[in-house]
Amino acid sequence: MRRNLAAARDYLTSTFDTLADGWSVNSAEQIGRYVLGQQGKMMRASITVASCAAVGGDPAMLTPVVGGIEYGHLASLMHDDLIDGDMTRRQLPTVWNSFGASDAIIAGDLLIFAAFYALANCRPQVSAERVAWALKAVSRAGIDACFGTSLEMQLTGQIETSLDTYLKMASGKAGAVFRGGSEGGAILGGGSADEVDALKKYGDDLGIAFQIVDDLLPFESDEKTMGKPVYSDLRNRRPTLPVLLGAQRASGADLAFLHSVFADEPADRPPVEEAFTRTRDLLERTGAFDEAHRLAGAYCTSALHRLDRFGDNEGVQILTDLVQIGRDRVA
Repeated sequence: MRRNLAAARDYLTSTFDTLADGWSVNSAEQIGRYVLGQQGKMMRASITVASCAAVGGDPAMLTPVVGGIEYGHLASLMHDDLIDGDMTRRQLPTVWNSFGASDAIIAGDLLIFAAFYALANCRPQVSAERVAWALKAVSRAGIDACFGTSLEMQLTGQIETSLDTYLKMASGKAGAVFRGGSEGGAILGGGSADEVDALKKYGDDLGIAFQIVDDLLPFESDEKTMGKPVYSDLRNRRPTLPVLLGAQRASGADLAFLHSVFADEPADRPPVEEAFTRTRDLLERTGAFDEAHRLAGAYCTSALHRLDRFGDNEGVQILTDLVQIGRDRVA
């Protein structure tokens, strides 16, 4: 599996070289090389490779697909950083911070189209019917991710949002990204309709769990570990799960304080450092952190159950290990 991911990393840069040929000294080309030079753990790519192997497919066929998944992921991070106004990611300046907002948008769009270019290049190893099915699944996941992110923005400042609405947002924003990889990998690996559906649901469950963990990390980690500012969600008035759970449990002065942190008018909000410290204490006292951890663990357990129908092979083991990473993060 590591060889497959290494091949995908090589594919990312070599394919970009081909696409950018003749466009040197161009900001989009420069940004592409900037982000490709700081790739992360390629978790979504790992899910794609492992899902292919889980249904008995050969992951070596999927180098273009895995590259495409990573192109799309990098594009989404670039756009997310711009939306959130985050200045750093992985302790480096974000794309918009280094190159400007307009160039970040264009370069992100470029990588999205590069993703579809890569997905189409898994022919002739995979049948045209499977490629079309996978393109439909990955496109649907991308569409859902956009709707999920849009819903998250719509909920800005609304700390009395219901749990059902939050989970719908998380399924779109994070679940879609994971299930695009797990469903696409299963399709291209030759999985049956039932196997594809099981791995699609696995990706959704795992994505929701990781979204909850991401909501907890600012309060339970630090900027060095996260690679971006811990104040970002509070500064942007994002009603993350711990905050929603805290608002359900708070009353009196505590609830009034939370409303002030998420107030519409900047002048009505406390300084972000004070808001962060007091909010963290409030969420601890109300048991919001404990409940968020419980929910993340429940989605990890559900993801594991989706794998029950598969035999014991390397792909299933990797998918199991990825769930364990989620559990370790909420332990």
